[in-house]
Amino acid sequence: PAPPPPPLQHARPAPRPTPPQPRRPQVAEQAPVQPYSPPVAAAPVAPAPAAAPARAASLSPSFLGQISAALRRVQRYPMGARARHSEGVAQVTFTLMRDGTVLGPRLSRSSGDEELDTEAVSMLQRANLPSLPSDYGDSQSMTVPIRFSLNR
Repeated sequence: PAPPPPPLQHARPAPRPTPPQPRRPQVAEQAPVQPYSPPVAAAPVAPAPAAAPARAASLSPSFLGQISAALRRVQRYPMGARARHSEGVAQVTFTLMRDGTVLGPRLSRSSGDEELDTEAVSMLQRANLPSLPSDYGDSQSMTVPIRFSLNR
């Protein structure tokens, strides 16, 4: 007679290897994190970096509000950008003269849409900005974020 077959052993599946965890690089120092402040349509107005005197950082909130209001009054949403549902924030830099005249408006950061960028610069040419307060000299360089949003 033939010997009985060996008892069947159930094969267990091999354990799945765990995927390697991504390694975080060790950082000796981290740069300080700047607080985020969301851009607002034509406000707040901030002095242009390195071009403005130290006093520029202390422009009064009421004066900045006047500039924001003047820019909002002339803001238009370009039809092509509206049709494309394009939104964004363009930053424009300019020099405000004592009498409220705007000199050298230029795009300093794109919104990502050429039509919105063009409108942001055009706004400064159309706006009737307030006169610069006397304690800020004859002119003041400023950078202004201008928000274009379809859901206002």
